[in-house]
Amino acid sequence: MKINRVFLTMTISGLTLLSGELFGQEHYEMSKTEHQIVDSVQTARHEQQVKQEQNEADASRLSDARAAQKETKARAKETKAKAKETQRIDREASSAAREAKMALRAEKRAQKARKDADKQSRKADRAKNTSDKNTSDNN
Repeated sequence: MKINRVFLTMTISGLTLLSGELFGQEHYEMSKTEHQIVDSVQTARHEQQVKQEQNEADASRLSDARAAQKETKARAKETKAKAKETQRIDREASSAAREAKMALRAEKRAQKARKDADKQSRKADRAKNTSDKNTSDNN
């Protein structure tokens, strides 16, 4: 008898546990309002997730735009420096060309002056020779 009681107690305990598991797995039918609540919660979560993704995308685009702006400013600064350097070189080249032109003019004047001096020297030699001839002829 004792064995039957122990066996019966174990059987009833086991069935209670098994039936509890079965009832726990039973499908629960939700009402329309419960479905609406679940749907609204899911929609809110989805909207929040979309909003967060949008914010992250906006932040990424903003940081990209700032980086591009910095790069553009750096390029502009570099271009401005190159333009200044080009202007300086251009001024120096113009100045050098002006000086070369003035030196050429001065050299042309000097050559003309030497040519005129040579011409005058020859005239003076001819005049002296003529004068010397006339003096020697008169003697």
